[in-house]
Amino acid sequence: MSPSVSGGKRMAGNMNRTATIRLAAMAGVGMLALALPQGAFAQEAKPAADRDDNTIIVTANKRAEALTSVAMAISVETGEKLDRQNANGLMDYLGNMPNVSMQTFGSPGLAKVVIRGINSVTFNATTGTYIDDVPFGSSTLFAGGALLTPDLDPSILERVEVLKGPQGTLYGASAPGGVLKFVTKAPDTREFSFGAKQELSSVRHGEAGFSLRANVNLPIAADRLALRVSGFYRRDPGYLDNGFDGEKDVNRVVSRGINASLLWTPTDALSIRLGAIYQQLNSHGINGVAVDQAAFFGFIPDEPRAIIPTYGRYDSEFTTPEWNHTNTRVASATITYDLGSDISLVSATSYSQARNRKRADYTPDYVDLVPAGDRVQFLYGLETKKLTQELRLSSTGDGPLQWLVGGFYTKEKSDFISIFQPILPSDAFDTSTVRVYDGHEFTKYREYALFGNLTYYLTPKLDATVGLRYAHNKTSLRGRDLGLIGNPDDPTVPLAYALPTSSEGVVSYLANLRWQPSDKLMFYARAASGYRPGGPRTLPEGVPTPPGFTDQFGSETLWNYEVGARASLLDKRLTLSGALYYIDWTNIQGFVAFGAFGAFGNAGDAESKGFELEVTARPIDGLSISGGVGYSDATLTRSDPTFGGTVGGALPFAPKWTFSANPEYEWSVGGDWRAFVGGNIQYQSQRWSNIEGVFLSVPLEAYETVDVHLGLRSEKFDITLFAKNIFDVYAGIADNSTMFFAPAKLGINTPRTIGISFSQNF
Repeated sequence: MSPSVSGGKRMAGNMNRTATIRLAAMAGVGMLALALPQGAFAQEAKPAADRDDNTIIVTANKRAEALTSVAMAISVETGEKLDRQNANGLMDYLGNMPNVSMQTFGSPGLAKVVIRGINSVTFNATTGTYIDDVPFGSSTLFAGGALLTPDLDPSILERVEVLKGPQGTLYGASAPGGVLKFVTKAPDTREFSFGAKQELSSVRHGEAGFSLRANVNLPIAADRLALRVSGFYRRDPGYLDNGFDGEKDVNRVVSRGINASLLWTPTDALSIRLGAIYQQLNSHGINGVAVDQAAFFGFIPDEPRAIIPTYGRYDSEFTTPEWNHTNTRVASATITYDLGSDISLVSATSYSQARNRKRADYTPDYVDLVPAGDRVQFLYGLETKKLTQELRLSSTGDGPLQWLVGGFYTKEKSDFISIFQPILPSDAFDTSTVRVYDGHEFTKYREYALFGNLTYYLTPKLDATVGLRYAHNKTSLRGRDLGLIGNPDDPTVPLAYALPTSSEGVVSYLANLRWQPSDKLMFYARAASGYRPGGPRTLPEGVPTPPGFTDQFGSETLWNYEVGARASLLDKRLTLSGALYYIDWTNIQGFVAFGAFGAFGNAGDAESKGFELEVTARPIDGLSISGGVGYSDATLTRSDPTFGGTVGGALPFAPKWTFSANPEYEWSVGGDWRAFVGGNIQYQSQRWSNIEGVFLSVPLEAYETVDVHLGLRSEKFDITLFAKNIFDVYAGIADNSTMFFAPAKLGINTPRTIGISFSQNF
């Protein structure tokens, strides 16, 4: 029976004793706000930051607000900045954000986003993903929701927002660590525009690559109707060779996609935006250097774990071709209607598909189970189809009381297939022998939620916000196993199973206090909670029920306590944003044991504490410097004895220190042409591939990369020369130690890449 069928540990039960204090504190804030006379400041407008060309507008609170007034930790990368840095995906721009890292799985489109160290060993997300106003990916533990993080091409993005800490009241399940929000470019109903960009590059130890991008904006009816369409084709060069047969540059990636958006404003009060995204990432080979398994996993007695390449520093190993294909499809409709009386209605509807197909070579570990001369391939398939609907009503006036209420519904269906299949030297299935393992699971998840936030201006400069969300979810799972591992009694007969449906209700909370003594300075304090849903489990047929075993495991709960500030100084030439935080994470989901039986359950607790600081400076005309530093100490504080984690050990892929700096200087060279030179520095300290102390957990050493770019730009044209990882730093960024049955491989960062890009805008 597959591990997911085997459920988990008994849910933790009653709320811990600190919950009473938390609720009392939030109730106190709310009562203080409502006790004041509501007419006291009825004529006072809300404080608003002066908006100019340098003001960044975000929608973190599901309203359009200036970043300088948002009372939470949030990092933003604009599409313009991504374009100037020749960014190609998540790895390029998340590294600019303090306390944000990635756990990759060998290919673009297969990654977990980790915020403030909140990461676990299961495959459900700790970071929620949104594309515009709609959630993407599965919410359950059983459908790999953390794996299929969309790696959208930056050409379609207006900006990327990363909301740090739990976002349980407005964003719901599976966002306990935070939210990654892609905001796509909207159509312009006033002006026609066309843009294109071409890029050529070459990677050291590898081959050449290129990308082509184009977009067009078509006003169909002036100020009423417009269509924006963009597309791209990109070939990222490979740089790993196959040490088994000598094939070169096996980890190349070909990506393509198209984005279309239609904006219709039939009246000044009504806006309808329809959107569609299709993107495909095809990896030929996996980004994994073959390493000595015994040394890598620490099997050699009295010797520390070591990363020793089997062939060379840029050599993979597979006896049969490996590949990875990831597809992202999203269709959405967002309707905004001004109801009058300072009330706005928003309806956000979406249908999405996240799909992955992967083939890996497992011959070295399974060759003894198959006929001589055969090889063993691992075929992996995952697909989630998700329908969502959200309705929100919000106040739009300038009175002292501001509010937002809404409802949310999602329906998910996921298929998960995993096959260990003997194959002949010709790559055809060996039908003369049974499969090693063949498993197929079907998961259904439904959730509905009601939520609301209430903000009251105690004075024109001081406001308090309280929020509440109630969500109810149901999860069901059925499947079948066969093969030598799936059904040892008769490998040719499918072994069917069905789990009892799990069901639970979860409440999330928010309390914010914000003080804005001036339009250049803001302080805030925040307490917020988030969760990941639990799920069903059962025992194999005939196994006696162990003590404490129930037919479902409970949700996780995470609380974040944070104080922060934002400042705009020196006539807006210097902006600062900082936060201090403490996170309490309880009932972490993991794999535990009930006697001789293993199951998913609530396996432990953890905490994360630290700070982050972001700075943007324009000390002189033409020079801009942005950067950030983050410190996050994320550790396990309690562990089930069978879970294997070391109390006090670091959480997986949670660097203690992150740092980035992005300077750029430009100057006039005649006419409307300007020259520019800039760079990008990113640093991450040591990370562990699993919870520190868990069997097979491997330390990945600290590393830093430096990028540079220079060129000429005008109103219509841009020519850029760039070099990424200019010092050719070699660093491990991923490994497969959580899959001890697989051949040992170390994922590495991209070697030095040099290129040139050309942009045209009309």
